[in-house]
Amino acid sequence: MHSIIAWTARLTAATAANRIGGTATVPHTSLALLLLPPACAAALCSAHPPVMLAGLRPRAATLICTAAYRRTAASMSVAKLSYPAPLVFKSAAEHKSTLIMLHGLGDTGMGWADIAPMLAPDLPNTQFVFPTAPTRPITVNGGMPCPGWYDIAALDRLANESQDAEAMHESKRYVESLIQQQIDAGIPSSQIVVGGFSQGGAMSLMMLRSQHQLAGIVGLSCYLLLHEQPPLVSEENRQTPVLIFEKLKEAGCNVEFNTYRFMGHEACQEELLAMRDFLQACLYGKK
Repeated sequence: MHSIIAWTARLTAATAANRIGGTATVPHTSLALLLLPPACAAALCSAHPPVMLAGLRPRAATLICTAAYRRTAASMSVAKLSYPAPLVFKSAAEHKSTLIMLHGLGDTGMGWADIAPMLAPDLPNTQFVFPTAPTRPITVNGGMPCPGWYDIAALDRLANESQDAEAMHESKRYVESLIQQQIDAGIPSSQIVVGGFSQGGAMSLMMLRSQHQLAGIVGLSCYLLLHEQPPLVSEENRQTPVLIFEKLKEAGCNVEFNTYRFMGHEACQEELLAMRDFLQACLYGKK
């Protein structure tokens, strides 16, 4: 029987108590990758359904769908979306810039939180924000609810007519609100980078339509949403640097496109180092 890959997180006791403005601030996080037999996974899923939603990063993971979770999901109301408080890693030095990183389908903000301590030494003035998408039914997952920025009808049908445009615009509105929070805290939008992986990366590219002029956009293993609905890029972001690991050059964007040999739908060390260098160039002026 196949093992099931799932991410779990252990937060320090200080994390639970440390809340600022309703946002969870994480001073330290330990991540563990568990290989669980299906029976054990089913038992854990019954007790902690949200924890067992396997992330798609750094390795393609199987989304756990047990009978116990189906019963829980069936009783959930999808009429009202609920956004969990983002995980926030404070900057090591004076806060002058921010990276907002969006996770992939079925993951949570915790799934990408491990890049904060990895990048922080080279980005000392940068705060890291890891939002979690609301739980919604996902068609490609048999209608099972899981964290997602929008619904996906089928992986082989990404034309505009089959895209969940309403949810995409709603998620864009939410990310805009996170950007506004940073602006209200004194960080100009020109010092904010929005990044993401997979579905989250697709949402980060949506932010090129924002009226806020951003410092940069990072899209990892993603694709361009609503590509037949212009404008793809606002005037404010026509010169915004875009690091995308993919038709934006045609729209006049400043795009850097990188590929990595043998890398699947995941992130690799080389890619993350390229992301670090891109952030240093966007936020610190380093070439």
